[in-house]
Amino acid sequence: MVKNHLKRLNVPTSWVIKKKSNVFITRPKPCGHVTDHCMPINVILRDMLKIGKTTKEIKHILFNNDVLVNGKKRDDVKFAMGFMDVLDIKILNEAYRLIINHKNKLVTIKVDEKEKNILLLKVKNKTLLKGGKLQVNFTDGSNLLVEKDEFKVNDVVVFDFVKKKVQQILKLEKGCLIYIVGGRYVGGVVKLESIKDNEIVFRTDDNEVFTTSLRYAFVVGKDKPVINLNQE
Repeated sequence: MVKNHLKRLNVPTSWVIKKKSNVFITRPKPCGHVTDHCMPINVILRDMLKIGKTTKEIKHILFNNDVLVNGKKRDDVKFAMGFMDVLDIKILNEAYRLIINHKNKLVTIKVDEKEKNILLLKVKNKTLLKGGKLQVNFTDGSNLLVEKDEFKVNDVVVFDFVKKKVQQILKLEKGCLIYIVGGRYVGGVVKLESIKDNEIVFRTDDNEVFTTSLRYAFVVGKDKPVINLNQE
Protein backbone atom coordinates (compact mmCIF):
# COMPACT_ATOMS: atom_id res chain seq x y z
CA MET A 1 0.00 0.00 0.00
CA VAL A 2 1.39 3.39 -1.03
CA LYS A 3 1.73 5.93 1.77
CA ASN A 4 0.28 9.40 1.31
CA HIS A 5 3.25 11.13 2.88
CA LEU A 6 6.95 11.32 2.11
CA LYS A 7 9.74 12.42 4.43
CA ARG A 8 12.13 15.01 3.04
CA LEU A 9 15.11 12.91 4.08
CA ASN A 10 13.87 10.08 1.85
CA VAL A 11 13.28 11.99 -1.39
CA PRO A 12 15.30 11.09 -4.52
CA THR A 13 18.75 12.67 -4.60
CA SER A 14 17.78 14.40 -7.85
CA TRP A 15 15.39 16.75 -6.00
CA VAL A 16 16.84 20.17 -5.13
CA ILE A 17 15.11 20.97 -1.83
CA LYS A 18 15.92 21.93 1.74
CA LYS A 19 15.82 18.69 3.68
CA LYS A 20 15.51 20.15 7.17
CA SER A 21 12.88 22.87 6.72
CA ASN A 22 9.96 20.47 7.36
CA VAL A 23 9.61 16.77 8.06
CA PHE A 24 7.28 15.88 5.19
CA ILE A 25 6.95 16.82 1.53
CA THR A 26 4.44 16.08 -1.24
CA ARG A 27 4.61 12.52 -2.56
CA PRO A 28 4.25 12.45 -6.37
CA LYS A 29 1.55 10.32 -7.90
CA PRO A 30 2.75 7.33 -9.99
CA CYS A 31 3.65 8.21 -13.56
CA GLY A 32 5.55 6.82 -16.52
CA HIS A 33 8.86 8.48 -15.62
CA VAL A 34 11.44 6.70 -13.49
CA THR A 35 11.51 7.86 -9.86
CA ASP A 36 14.70 9.94 -10.13
CA HIS A 37 13.44 11.78 -13.21
CA CYS A 38 10.22 13.29 -11.87
CA MET A 39 8.84 15.35 -8.99
CA PRO A 40 5.43 16.72 -7.92
CA ILE A 41 4.26 19.98 -9.44
CA ASN A 42 3.81 21.38 -5.92
CA VAL A 43 7.54 21.08 -5.21
CA ILE A 44 8.44 22.64 -8.56
CA LEU A 45 6.14 25.65 -8.12
CA ARG A 46 6.80 26.20 -4.41
CA ASP A 47 10.39 25.11 -3.74
CA MET A 48 12.06 25.65 -7.11
CA LEU A 49 10.21 28.49 -8.85
CA LYS A 50 8.99 30.18 -5.62
CA ILE A 51 5.54 30.84 -7.12
CA GLY A 52 3.95 30.34 -3.70
CA LYS A 53 5.13 29.87 -0.12
CA THR A 54 2.84 27.05 1.01
CA THR A 55 1.01 24.07 -0.46
CA LYS A 56 -2.26 25.89 0.27
CA GLU A 57 -1.17 28.79 -1.93
CA ILE A 58 -0.10 26.41 -4.71
CA LYS A 59 -3.48 24.66 -4.57
CA HIS A 60 -5.21 28.02 -4.95
CA ILE A 61 -3.00 28.90 -7.93
CA LEU A 62 -3.65 25.56 -9.65
CA PHE A 63 -7.42 25.69 -9.16
CA ASN A 64 -7.83 29.30 -10.25
CA ASN A 65 -5.33 29.61 -13.09
CA ASP A 66 -4.25 27.76 -16.19
CA VAL A 67 -1.09 25.87 -15.25
CA LEU A 68 -0.35 23.43 -18.04
CA VAL A 69 2.02 20.49 -18.28
CA ASN A 70 2.59 19.42 -21.89
CA GLY A 71 -0.49 21.38 -22.91
CA LYS A 72 -2.89 19.92 -20.34
CA LYS A 73 -4.27 21.80 -17.33
CA ARG A 74 -3.15 20.33 -14.01
CA ASP A 75 -4.75 21.14 -10.67
CA ASP A 76 -3.43 18.31 -8.48
CA VAL A 77 -0.41 19.26 -6.35
CA LYS A 78 0.73 15.63 -6.45
CA PHE A 79 0.85 15.44 -10.24
CA ALA A 80 4.33 14.28 -11.25
CA MET A 81 6.18 16.33 -13.84
CA GLY A 82 9.12 14.51 -15.43
CA PHE A 83 12.27 14.91 -17.47
CA MET A 84 11.72 17.02 -20.62
CA ASP A 85 8.13 17.94 -19.62
CA VAL A 86 7.08 21.55 -20.24
CA LEU A 87 5.37 23.64 -17.55
CA ASP A 88 3.39 26.60 -18.90
CA ILE A 89 2.22 29.16 -16.31
CA LYS A 90 -0.26 31.29 -18.24
CA ILE A 91 -0.79 34.00 -15.62
CA LEU A 92 2.95 34.78 -15.65
CA ASN A 93 3.37 34.17 -19.39
CA GLU A 94 6.33 31.92 -18.56
CA ALA A 95 7.21 28.35 -19.53
CA TYR A 96 9.83 25.98 -18.14
CA ARG A 97 11.31 22.63 -19.10
CA LEU A 98 12.49 20.09 -16.52
CA ILE A 99 15.95 18.69 -17.28
CA ILE A 100 18.85 17.01 -15.48
CA ASN A 101 22.02 19.00 -14.81
CA HIS A 102 25.67 18.02 -14.42
CA LYS A 103 25.13 17.29 -10.73
CA ASN A 104 22.34 14.80 -11.52
CA LYS A 105 19.74 17.23 -10.17
CA LEU A 106 16.37 18.06 -11.69
CA VAL A 107 16.30 21.75 -12.62
CA THR A 108 14.02 24.04 -14.62
CA ILE A 109 15.13 26.11 -17.58
CA LYS A 110 13.07 28.82 -19.27
CA VAL A 111 11.47 27.96 -22.58
CA ASP A 112 10.71 30.55 -25.25
CA GLU A 113 7.50 30.81 -27.26
CA LYS A 114 8.68 28.73 -30.23
CA GLU A 115 9.69 25.76 -28.03
CA LYS A 116 7.01 25.67 -25.35
CA ASN A 117 4.79 23.31 -27.38
CA ILE A 118 7.64 20.92 -28.17
CA LEU A 119 8.22 17.68 -26.29
CA LEU A 120 11.05 15.21 -26.82
CA LEU A 121 9.97 11.59 -26.37
CA LYS A 122 12.33 8.60 -26.31
CA VAL A 123 11.01 5.40 -27.90
CA LYS A 124 10.86 2.54 -25.39
CA ASN A 125 9.20 -0.13 -27.54
CA LYS A 126 6.48 -0.72 -30.12
CA THR A 127 3.21 -2.68 -29.92
CA LEU A 128 1.13 -4.10 -32.77
CA LEU A 129 -2.55 -3.68 -31.92
CA LYS A 130 -5.66 -5.34 -33.28
CA GLY A 131 -6.44 -4.25 -36.82
CA GLY A 132 -2.77 -3.89 -37.65
CA LYS A 133 -2.37 -0.51 -35.96
CA LEU A 134 1.07 0.28 -34.57
CA GLN A 135 1.51 1.91 -31.16
CA VAL A 136 4.81 3.54 -30.25
CA ASN A 137 5.47 3.56 -26.50
CA PHE A 138 7.71 6.17 -24.91
CA THR A 139 9.85 6.15 -21.77
CA ASP A 140 7.63 8.77 -20.06
CA GLY A 141 4.66 6.37 -20.16
CA SER A 142 2.87 8.02 -23.08
CA ASN A 143 2.16 6.38 -26.42
CA LEU A 144 1.25 7.30 -29.98
CA LEU A 145 -0.68 5.50 -32.72
CA VAL A 146 1.13 5.74 -36.06
CA GLU A 147 0.36 4.56 -39.58
CA LYS A 148 3.92 4.11 -40.81
CA ASP A 149 6.67 2.32 -38.89
CA GLU A 150 9.57 4.79 -39.01
CA PHE A 151 10.53 4.40 -35.38
CA LYS A 152 13.26 2.39 -33.69
CA VAL A 153 13.83 1.76 -30.00
CA ASN A 154 16.00 4.55 -28.46
CA ASP A 155 15.12 7.05 -31.23
CA VAL A 156 13.68 10.35 -29.97
CA VAL A 157 10.54 11.93 -31.38
CA VAL A 158 10.15 15.71 -31.60
CA PHE A 159 6.44 16.06 -30.87
CA ASP A 160 4.21 19.16 -31.02
CA PHE A 161 1.63 18.41 -28.31
CA VAL A 162 -0.66 21.27 -29.41
CA LYS A 163 -0.88 20.19 -33.05
CA LYS A 164 -0.60 16.50 -32.02
CA LYS A 165 2.00 16.07 -34.72
CA VAL A 166 5.43 14.43 -35.00
CA GLN A 167 7.79 17.09 -36.33
CA GLN A 168 10.93 15.03 -36.57
CA ILE A 169 12.47 11.68 -35.64
CA LEU A 170 15.96 11.94 -34.15
CA LYS A 171 17.80 8.71 -34.93
CA LEU A 172 20.26 7.14 -32.50
CA GLU A 173 23.18 6.78 -34.90
CA LYS A 174 26.83 7.68 -35.26
CA GLY A 175 27.41 11.43 -35.28
CA CYS A 176 24.18 12.42 -33.53
CA LEU A 177 24.13 14.59 -30.41
CA ILE A 178 23.02 12.89 -27.22
CA TYR A 179 22.12 14.21 -23.80
CA ILE A 180 23.52 12.01 -21.02
CA VAL A 181 20.74 11.46 -18.46
CA GLY A 182 22.57 9.34 -15.91
CA GLY A 183 25.90 8.00 -14.73
CA ARG A 184 29.23 9.77 -14.35
CA TYR A 185 28.78 12.08 -17.34
CA VAL A 186 25.19 13.12 -16.63
CA GLY A 187 24.02 16.46 -18.01
CA GLY A 188 26.48 16.59 -20.90
CA VAL A 189 25.61 17.05 -24.56
CA VAL A 190 28.08 14.92 -26.54
CA LYS A 191 28.57 13.33 -29.96
CA LEU A 192 27.87 9.64 -30.38
CA GLU A 193 30.79 7.66 -31.81
CA SER A 194 29.50 4.10 -31.75
CA ILE A 195 27.10 1.62 -30.16
CA LYS A 196 28.10 -1.84 -28.98
CA ASP A 197 25.60 -4.08 -27.23
CA ASN A 198 24.29 -2.06 -24.27
CA GLU A 199 27.07 0.53 -24.26
CA ILE A 200 27.82 3.68 -26.24
CA VAL A 201 31.06 5.46 -27.00
CA PHE A 202 30.89 9.25 -27.17
CA ARG A 203 33.17 12.22 -27.75
CA THR A 204 33.10 15.45 -25.72
CA ASP A 205 33.76 19.02 -26.90
CA ASP A 206 37.30 18.58 -25.54
CA ASN A 207 37.75 15.67 -27.96
CA GLU A 208 37.88 13.13 -25.14
CA VAL A 209 36.29 9.73 -25.67
CA PHE A 210 34.30 7.91 -22.98
CA THR A 211 31.93 4.96 -22.59
CA THR A 212 28.61 4.77 -20.75
CA SER A 213 25.40 2.74 -20.66
CA LEU A 214 23.07 2.88 -23.68
CA ARG A 215 20.10 3.62 -21.40
CA TYR A 216 21.65 7.01 -20.53
CA ALA A 217 21.61 8.18 -24.16
CA PHE A 218 18.87 10.64 -25.12
CA VAL A 219 19.16 11.98 -28.69
CA VAL A 220 18.70 15.76 -28.93
CA GLY A 221 19.84 16.60 -32.45
CA LYS A 222 22.24 16.07 -35.33
CA ASP A 223 24.54 19.08 -35.58
CA LYS A 224 23.01 21.02 -32.68
CA PRO A 225 20.24 20.40 -30.11
CA VAL A 226 16.73 20.95 -31.49
CA ILE A 227 15.74 22.62 -28.20
CA ASN A 228 17.47 24.90 -25.71
CA LEU A 229 19.35 22.94 -23.04
CA ASN A 230 21.41 25.78 -21.55
CA GLN A 231 21.57 25.55 -17.77
CA GLU A 232 21.88 29.14 -16.56
